[in-house]
Amino acid sequence: MAFSDLHIETTKRLAAQRQIDAAVSHLLKSELECAITLANGAEGLLPETESRQIFAYLREHPLSTQTDLDKTIGWLKHRTQPDAATIFEFEAAVVVARVMSKFAVAYTEVPSEWYEFLSWGVVKGHWPTIPSMK
Repeated sequence: MAFSDLHIETTKRLAAQRQIDAAVSHLLKSELECAITLANGAEGLLPETESRQIFAYLREHPLSTQTDLDKTIGWLKHRTQPDAATIFEFEAAVVVARVMSKFAVAYTEVPSEWYEFLSWGVVKGHWPTIPSMK
């Protein structure tokens, strides 16, 4: 077998951005586990920020009482019981929007394509308006 020296040079910012883009792609294909895992991974790459404006809205959303994001994220990361779970599109959308918000605060900008996803979230009823990315 031949050895390939293919490699990339990257940064935490670029890696996070690519993971977020991939998370959106998976979410739109209803591959919710992948979307949540990629978005959560991207969030871990980003520097800590103070702004968490999106969280106040998310706590008020009707589905917030039916879901536990931390529990879902933990279930996807660890070999815990039960073996089966129900994951809502809302959960995946929230995790992706949350990391987009954190990215925007950390780097003071977001790719314009992300606004298409945020608009999709409005249409789906996941948030009432496009969340502030500041």
